[in-house]
Amino acid sequence: MKLSTIGRMHQSGYTHPMWVSSEEMTNFNEGRHERYRLLLSLDGTGVCEIEGASYPIHSPAFYCLNERDSFHLLPGSYMKAKSVFFHPNLINDLFSFELTQETFVTFSERDKQDMWYLDPFRDRLVNTNSNQPIIVPIDPALANYGNHLIEEVERQLVNQPDSKWPCRSRSILIEILALLRRAYGEMKPTVQPIPSAASEKIHPVILHLHTNYKNKIKIEDLTKLFHTNKTTLNQNFKLSTGLSIMSYLNSIRMQMASDLLRNTLLPSEEIMVRVGLRDNAHFIRTFRKHSGCSPAEFRNLYCRMPQPM
Repeated sequence: MKLSTIGRMHQSGYTHPMWVSSEEMTNFNEGRHERYRLLLSLDGTGVCEIEGASYPIHSPAFYCLNERDSFHLLPGSYMKAKSVFFHPNLINDLFSFELTQETFVTFSERDKQDMWYLDPFRDRLVNTNSNQPIIVPIDPALANYGNHLIEEVERQLVNQPDSKWPCRSRSILIEILALLRRAYGEMKPTVQPIPSAASEKIHPVILHLHTNYKNKIKIEDLTKLFHTNKTTLNQNFKLSTGLSIMSYLNSIRMQMASDLLRNTLLPSEEIMVRVGLRDNAHFIRTFRKHSGCSPAEFRNLYCRMPQPM
């Protein structure tokens, strides 16, 4: 895959270590070991796998993939996304993939300020207490603006309208990274991985719940789909996750409802339907059990969207 942009009429022959990919994708491993990848998930459902661990797909969200990360979608999952590939030396000539804490202390204050933009990509490389990828759920307004900026970067790289296209595309990248970094700084605890099930027979059930939580799911349907009986399925599932099937399903739904309440102004009734529930009283009761407050109270406390006048 093309990971750099080569100058044509303007800045002929210049190699700019940056590229944009805009597509519905099933394979995300281009650029591994060669670029950081900022992936903007615009729409999707299901499960992705990053470095062998499974994570529910969040949309809209920024996925911050460093040069070491493998990433792919599991069967039955879908993601519409745009990606910006870039080398860290675009931010500062001194930056490389081999940056260490020892190197960092030798930087000037200005260099350290530049490193702020790359924290979501490198924090876990230097933080031995966490190896989880950074997934930053964002509100639709920020997603739309981020999408607009990525499209502008792509226009600069593809059309190269004048001799300033490398500088201009780099400046837009910095603007995108500033948006990401601020959202990262405000982020609640990062998206948690899906438990690695003790039983190989239970792992597909867990993935099915994450992929189909928007639909009506009954235990009887699961027993038919996975060729087992209700007792065995419930026992093995609880041994693997510590929760009953329906409790686990409700936790998925309430987490998604929390994200929507925090990041959108969609009516509570619409959010309820989007996470697979149909009874408002049941939704409020389940959400209160999950978060300690009602959906309306949660939104008043945590929503980042400006309220309409």
